[in-house]
Amino acid sequence: MTLPTTCPSGRLIDLARPVAVLFVSVLHFIPGDVNAIVEPFRAAMSPGSALVLSHATSGTATSQTEEVQRLYQRTPTPLQLRDLAEVQALFGDFAMVAPQPGAAPRPAGAALVPVSHWRPDPEDHLAVEGLPASPFLASFLAGVGIKRAAVMTEQPRPEPAGQQASRRTGRR
Repeated sequence: MTLPTTCPSGRLIDLARPVAVLFVSVLHFIPGDVNAIVEPFRAAMSPGSALVLSHATSGTATSQTEEVQRLYQRTPTPLQLRDLAEVQALFGDFAMVAPQPGAAPRPAGAALVPVSHWRPDPEDHLAVEGLPASPFLASFLAGVGIKRAAVMTEQPRPEPAGQQASRRTGRR
């Protein structure tokens, strides 16, 4: 898959600069290997770019999640629940952003949180006693990853034989 470099309006998207790619509430409607869709974007993104994902998952599915899935089975776009590991893998080696400002970075596999827990407004009263307002939201996870700068491991280049000899003798 090659990525288009222009928008329909003809304006250029400069992938050499940091961008944000949003896969919000979309991947769980796509059957099969969604990593084949996400990976080319990850590869094309420059360091400092953000990958934002939200996805309905099976690991924390509730009876309400199962009911929503049954309803979507009757549509042209049935709900494709994936487990936590499958969704986390979509971030590749991107550094995960803490879901709360000032929180310590989270270990791999712990970076996804229910969407209602992703940087909620302090005045938001949808959650009662730490529980999401909707049991379905407990299985709807979100995360943000930042592409790290490539680590260059440059090998020392061998010096030409003439330079090695002149360095030992002090002559040039």
